[in-house]
This record gives sequence, structure tokens and C-alpha cells, in this order.
Amino acid sequence: MQTSATAPALLNHRDVVNAGNAGAVFCLPPASMQSSLRGIANKAAQNKTHRFQNLYRLLTLEFLLYCWRYVNKKAASGVDRINAVEYALNLNGNALQLAASVKGGWYRAK
Repeated sequence: MQTSATAPALLNHRDVVNAGNAGAVFCLPPASMQSSLRGIANKAAQNKTHRFQNLYRLLTLEFLLYCWRYVNKKAASGVDRINAVEYALNLNGNALQLAASVKGGWYRAK
């Protein structure tokens, strides 16, 4: 995992970027994904203060399923009391619902 303040200019799909003090981890898209996603990932890794506009259009089922591989499946359930095993039982449906709620503006992190 990269923890330094500077990131290399190009990152491969195995890289995971630490978001700094927040502790959040963002997965980077594989090389086979849209070049726009790779460009956004590289820009975010290089410039932590950059403000992106309208990323909702890039939130797809394929990208969410890719990111699912990096979720800690052994972590405790959240405030919604759903753990990774339960979420995975309907992974496609849950990912589609998540994307729709974020894009629709009614998603609220708990």
C-alpha cells in the first residue's frame, strides 16, 4: 500500500491508494477499464487537493464489483448491521441499488 505523500505518475491496477488522514482506501481500476477512470485515479493519486466534477456517470456495476474485491470481508458489520457475507448474497442487486441511490442523490452514509 502506498503511504507516501507523492505517488508515481502511472499506477497499475494492483495499486491501492491511501486517502490520507481519513483512512479511506480507494481502489484503482484495472488496465482494461475505461481510460477516463484510469486518468481520474492517477490524477487523484498525484494531486490530493484536486476537485473533481460529476463522477457519478462513471459509477458502474463493473467498477463497483471490481472494488468489492478490496473490501475487508472480515470486518464487523456497519450501523446497518449487514456484514460482507450478507451483502454478497445479492451482490449485483446491492451494487446496482448503491449506484442508483448515489446517482439519484438519496444515498446517505450511515
